[in-house]
Amino acid sequence: MARMNGNLLYTLIHDFLTDYLPQKRNCSRHTVKAYRTALNQLLDFAKDQKQIRLIDITFDTLDGEMIAEYLDFLENT
Repeated sequence: MARMNGNLLYTLIHDFLTDYLPQKRNCSRHTVKAYRTALNQLLDFAKDQKQIRLIDITFDTLDGEMIAEYLDFLENT
């Protein structure tokens, strides 16, 4: 089940970056790039600092605690 949730997560991220932001919200390419960078950094944090394989990252993985730890990490590095 985690694999399906992981695929859903990445599908939604892709759709958010390629459809929702530029098409529905009419965001500039710079805004889309900023969102992409932020999401990549969050996923890198989960992979590198929390030792979670990218395929294992799901909605449940990216909970409030993980986001708080990520923000603390950003603040301290």
